[in-house]
Amino acid sequence: MANPPGYDEMHNYKHPKKVNFKLTLFWVEKAGDPSAKVLEKAKKLLKPHNLGLDVFPASRTPAMTLKWDGKIEVSPELAKEQALKLRALCHSAYPSGHGRLPVIFAPFSSLSGGDPCRTTGWTISGTNWLPFVIVNADRVAADNVTLLHEIGHAGLGGGHPGEKGSETNFMSYGTNRTGMLKTQILKLVKAYFAAQAK
Repeated sequence: MANPPGYDEMHNYKHPKKVNFKLTLFWVEKAGDPSAKVLEKAKKLLKPHNLGLDVFPASRTPAMTLKWDGKIEVSPELAKEQALKLRALCHSAYPSGHGRLPVIFAPFSSLSGGDPCRTTGWTISGTNWLPFVIVNADRVAADNVTLLHEIGHAGLGGGHPGEKGSETNFMSYGTNRTGMLKTQILKLVKAYFAAQAK
């Protein structure tokens, strides 16, 4: 069965110029580290669209490990308070943001109930900081798209824009997310952490 008109342009869009999403990674002490698998998956899904990642540091380092012994709570008020404390610790560890999206790998206290995003990852916006991301250090989505999904939230805004009910879109809650739409890409490349590759 043939795809409907416009399908290929919308789903197989390749950006004319290579754009990288610049990330700075942080880890909470004694927490797990799913960074390698979520980074690998994000790179794989971005590549066909002429998009990539510029990641600093390349792997976990003591300098980017935050001294914090808590867990992100389910309570929205408490969780936001904890998230802002973590963001302040990130600034102490790496004060010059250089237009990078901070990504913090930290444990979450609960793995059940509520918004699926809040069990595996969370993007915090609407504060004095530019949007930043926390990924559950103990559990990511089975398809490992958690990081890319949260990058989407940071660059596209709230909700799950552009998914159009498709379980395979990276902004959906599907279990085998592989697709990105042209409209999503065109908005993402304007995010504060996006830069043309040199």
